[in-house]
Amino acid sequence: MTTNTDLKSIYSIQKELTLISRIESLLHWDMETYMPKKGVEYRSEQLATLSKIIHELLLDNNLWTILKRLTTPGVFKKLPKKDQIVVERFYKSVERSRKIPTEFVTKYTKLQALTAEKWKEARDKSKFAIFAPYLEKIIAFKKQEIKYVNLPGHPYNSLLDDYEEGMTVKQLKPIFEKLKPELIKLLRDIKSTKKYKNQKKVLRGKFPEAEQWDISNWIYSLIIPEKEISRLDKSTHPFTTSIGTRDVRLTTRFDETDPLSSFTPTAHEAGHALYELNLPKKYEYTTVRNGASFGLHESQSRFWENIVCRSEPFAKVLFSKFKKSFPKQMKGIKFNDFYHELNLVKPGLIRVDADEVTYCLHVILRFEIELALFEGKLTVKDLPKEWNKQMKNMLGVVPKTDTKGVLQDVHWSWGSFGYFPTYALGTMYTSQLFAQMKKDIRGLDGKFGKLQFKPIADWLEKHVHQYGDSMRADDIIKKACGKGLDVDTYVSYLRKKYSQIYGF
Repeated sequence: MTTNTDLKSIYSIQKELTLISRIESLLHWDMETYMPKKGVEYRSEQLATLSKIIHELLLDNNLWTILKRLTTPGVFKKLPKKDQIVVERFYKSVERSRKIPTEFVTKYTKLQALTAEKWKEARDKSKFAIFAPYLEKIIAFKKQEIKYVNLPGHPYNSLLDDYEEGMTVKQLKPIFEKLKPELIKLLRDIKSTKKYKNQKKVLRGKFPEAEQWDISNWIYSLIIPEKEISRLDKSTHPFTTSIGTRDVRLTTRFDETDPLSSFTPTAHEAGHALYELNLPKKYEYTTVRNGASFGLHESQSRFWENIVCRSEPFAKVLFSKFKKSFPKQMKGIKFNDFYHELNLVKPGLIRVDADEVTYCLHVILRFEIELALFEGKLTVKDLPKEWNKQMKNMLGVVPKTDTKGVLQDVHWSWGSFGYFPTYALGTMYTSQLFAQMKKDIRGLDGKFGKLQFKPIADWLEKHVHQYGDSMRADDIIKKACGKGLDVDTYVSYLRKKYSQIYGF
């Protein structure tokens, strides 16, 4: 076969794989939004069938032969740069998949769908015991997956690499060991202030879901102004998924006693969606048209949620919006109190509701628990007790129910071990992107208040989105900001912002 024929084959196979995986994404999206509850068993069979088809395509010996031909030094160095990137990234994906038997993937996918449904039931009833036996099965599968993948070093590396390529426990532990005491110290400094001791929520009463929908749609359309390429829906746990290059779905959630709990997730998910929509079109239908890592993906969502939408200039616009939408509830509320509530620091039980200062402590807690599970130092049945213990140690609060504790996140029901650390990595990346953007865009803070979001989106596309998965996340950050992941930049950002808000 000629090199051109080989290239044509791998592009054709990747297109087929992409289309099938997007169908799989659509079924997952439907399962979390509109699927009837009793449809889960049939849906699990559908998803298992699709995962089997995808895995068998990846395991095809002819494909492996083609990839090995294309990656031989004499052939590879003659390929155009774009083809080199596609071949290299696809080779890594196929190599990993070939380590895992198809039967394993099929059984595991079916178990995932059933476990996710059991998680919902356990969460609704606040009874961890309903979920525990399914979680034990999921962990057993993940331990077997670790043996198949078998990356060097700590066993957890084989899970972590799936979400943050190249990251290892050896690298990550020192990062979190440095960040954790810094956050605890900052929290202690904030709690010692008069403003913290006297703070109270000002957004009280009932905030109807219909008006919250209007505000959510407003921020969503500001971040993604082009119509008919995405949609916003409602789910238990907000998420974003790409169904196609011009079809991205995002969801939010609503609590009529807390209007910010729908607004901030919407801004967050719109950031994810914008990244998906801006991924490089020249790599369409290839593995390169993906985010570089889950951490980098998270940096895009956290940028819009925290840097833009929690800024003082933007808060002034949001304040006016709230006054128009909720005139009764907003009566007598001053802007400074509203802005403070938007950035209120208060250790809480729920990760997705956490403020900027405590958020990464929630993530570090989950990372430490996951490590203990896979090191055999913690059993599933002891999870609620350990969870509550760590919540008290890190945040000084203890959940009274499993729903507000160990059952609050859907990730473990999906088997997404190794995922949680990326939330903290992305949050740290965000502060670095913001620091660099301020140097590159004159009057950046003012643009937040004038709703001039295009220069911001354009900067992110140029410095982050355009690369897709052609580079590792840390390399993209180095290229954009002059250095890789940096704890100090993040801590400095938090201290500057919150010392101004709390006066210390």
